[in-house]
Amino acid sequence: MEICRHSNQPKADAFMDWVWEVMDGLITGKKKLVDMTEYQRMMVKSRTDNARIRKAQILERIAGKYDGTYQRILHSYATKELTGEHLLPLPKMEAKTYSAGEIGERVSITAHMVGVLTNRHNLKTDQYGAWYNDKAKGHNKEVSSFRYYESIIPVLQRILKEQPA
Repeated sequence: MEICRHSNQPKADAFMDWVWEVMDGLITGKKKLVDMTEYQRMMVKSRTDNARIRKAQILERIAGKYDGTYQRILHSYATKELTGEHLLPLPKMEAKTYSAGEIGERVSITAHMVGVLTNRHNLKTDQYGAWYNDKAKGHNKEVSSFRYYESIIPVLQRILKEQPA
């Protein structure tokens, strides 16, 4: 380095910059002089694989506590953790879903009335929505609830028109 400082060669400044970059990398730990041995690379790979397996096991354990969509999602992420891709496809969302309250606002009735009408007319089907696990309002527990597709709105409007006043 000292020789570079006194050199009049055109490449001396570039070499000096490179030396300082290497020195800075060594001091900060961003660079190392010696590469890992084959054994060290194998150990790193083994530890990484073990961590991925543990993550997948945790996801599978959590999946066992759910049914339906959540379970399929967790299984898909567990396989992705192990293989790097979703071998089990994520469930497809067929359409945007709405709560009974949101549907009720659109047809000017209460959420309770939406539930009563859809139960009375057996409308809680795959055609008009899907069952999901939601957090109960005001409680720290999970409940199964039906979320509606927009296609239920004209059906409810027709039912409401046919009802006697």
